[in-house]
Amino acid sequence: MGYRVPWGWGDILAGVLGMAWAVATFFVIPIVIYEKLSPLKAIKRSVEIVKNLWKETLILKLGFGALFFILELFGVLAILAEVMGAGITFVPNGGWKQEIMGEVTYGEFMVTNPLVLIGGLAVAIAYWIALGCVNFAAKGVLRGALYAYSKKGQVEPESGKFLGEEKGVLCTHCGAKIPIPAAFCPQCGARLG
Repeated sequence: MGYRVPWGWGDILAGVLGMAWAVATFFVIPIVIYEKLSPLKAIKRSVEIVKNLWKETLILKLGFGALFFILELFGVLAILAEVMGAGITFVPNGGWKQEIMGEVTYGEFMVTNPLVLIGGLAVAIAYWIALGCVNFAAKGVLRGALYAYSKKGQVEPESGKFLGEEKGVLCTHCGAKIPIPAAFCPQCGARLG
């Protein structure tokens, strides 16, 4: 058995390829929805858009990554505060062997208020789940806005219109106006086109 380097060449290569794939497929979902391309053509089109908007795409990915990393740290601070509030202490001279700062002592960890610990962990986990949902939704909205910017050269102010609404399609079955290109009518479910 040999010594394994924590960050070998294979790990570095896998990281670079994973990042390249994430960048290349950044606009695939909006392209498939609005341009109705096959997945392979959508990847090629996404690469074209990223080449034209690489600065904006990079700022979006790095900016959101940094923002939500900072917001995730608040969950860590909440856990640290609850650990202090729960009264987790190390009681020497009992229990199992513990090595602290090179000194071997015998003792145990005691929680004086377990409800605070359990409640705080539940709040931190709920916070991280909610933050993940907000992060996912915000990235999707901004990805769509950046895609619209790539199509028109500008992002329209809040007009209340969806992408492609100016084209509009009428359902042949119920006559409802469909604001975006779709395969089915959202009101009656009839197949379009």
